[in-house]
Formats: sequence, structure tokens, C-alpha cells
Amino acid sequence: SPSSAASDVYKRQSKYGIIKVEVLDMFNLNILTRLFLIGGKMFEKLRCEVQKRVTPKRYTHILGVEEKAVELGKKYQADENKLRIAAILHDVAKSMQVDELEKICRENFSAELTEEDLKITEILHGFVGSIIARKEFGIDDTEILDAIKYHTIGKKGLSIVGRIIYLSLIHI
Repeated sequence: SPSSAASDVYKRQSKYGIIKVEVLDMFNLNILTRLFLIGGKMFEKLRCEVQKRVTPKRYTHILGVEEKAVELGKKYQADENKLRIAAILHDVAKSMQVDELEKICRENFSAELTEEDLKITEILHGFVGSIIARKEFGIDDTEILDAIKYHTIGKKGLSIVGRIIYLSLIHI
């Protein structure tokens, strides 16, 4: 049952220290609705967190993908918020060590990735990035998670968000 308050604030420990998190518990809100309520500051927070995890060159690439994705999204009437989130987070795992990426993929995607796939190290960061987006950033939208997961290889039946992220990488 919802509480009488529209929101509660609590502190959550993360590897970046204590984060103050506003919980909108009156409604069962997904990440996109929370972004709408919070405004563009959430995108800036995502960018800052990702910037801490990647090289300066990679961060510049991420910003270029975001810009191109928004441009293409306007042309194809795709959800700009979803595109921004997916673009910002698509390479969140790119700077991780290959052995760590392989380990995480073996633990989480053994039904989807073959031993042969695991040897193609350039695809692993997308799979791991989708886990990081879900577990560390609270992204629960399947279109966004799939766009991150499959941004290097594509996938039959990928949503417009996923296809635009994939194309944005080619056109920046």
C-alpha cells in the first residue's frame, strides 16, 4: 500500500559512496517516468557516472553517439529519453578488463553466448553494460537494455531504439 507521503528519501551505499535516492513510492514509476519528473539533470548525472568509468576518448565517442541518436530519433519518431539513456550507457563497460567481461558473460549469458562468441571480446562489453545499466543505474526498460546489450551486433526484432543506437555508432 502506498504511503501518505509522495516520496521518501533514503541513502544507499554504492561503490561511489553514499547516494541520496528519492523513492517515489506512491506510484510504481519506471525509470523514464522518474526522468521526466526529475528533468534533464538525470541525464547529466548519468553522463558524470559514465565519464568516471571510461577514457576521455571513449566519453567523447559516447557523447557523439548520444547526439546522433537524438538526431535520428527525431527523424524516426523514437523516444528521445530512451535514446539518450541507451546512448549514454552503451559503453559503460567498455573500459573493463576482458577477463572480467568474459567471467560476467559466462555467469549471466551462457545460454545466449557460445564459447566462440566469448572469444569475440568486442561484443562482451554490451552484454555486461546491460547488466550494469539494470543493477547499478536502475534501468528496467527492455528497449534500453537491449539497445545497450546488442549495440555491437544487432539482433533480429530489435526495437527502434536499439536500431537507432546501432546505426548511430556507424554514422558518427
